[in-house]
Amino acid sequence: SPKPARTLTVLLVDSDPAAQRQMVSMLSGRNHRVVPNASYQEAVDIVQRMRFDCVFFAVRPANPNWMDLFERIRSHTSSTVLVTDGFDPELHRTASEHLALARPVEEIDLDQILEIVADRADTARLAK
Repeated sequence: SPKPARTLTVLLVDSDPAAQRQMVSMLSGRNHRVVPNASYQEAVDIVQRMRFDCVFFAVRPANPNWMDLFERIRSHTSSTVLVTDGFDPELHRTASEHLALARPVEEIDLDQILEIVADRADTARLAK
């Protein structure tokens, strides 16, 4: 895995333990700090207390309120990444301002997303 120019702090919201472990491994293997979480409400609470460069959020049919979560955390992070079980045109249309990553997560796709996240985080820091 390529090592990034700088370390990102990422909140990972995923209720599936196996998928969560895989993403934690992929992100931490690239020297990023990852805070895993399975609960929507806890994620909202955490993002209000800590600074995150990005929130990765697994969109699952059992959690239809993902858009509400994003509305509540929007002002607390420079990037949000939807992690989906494949391409969903309706989802991508309604979430056009968010980055998207399809499962199974490919290394090259994750690296491209992380580059965008790092650029957005740097831009947000300079704006402050």
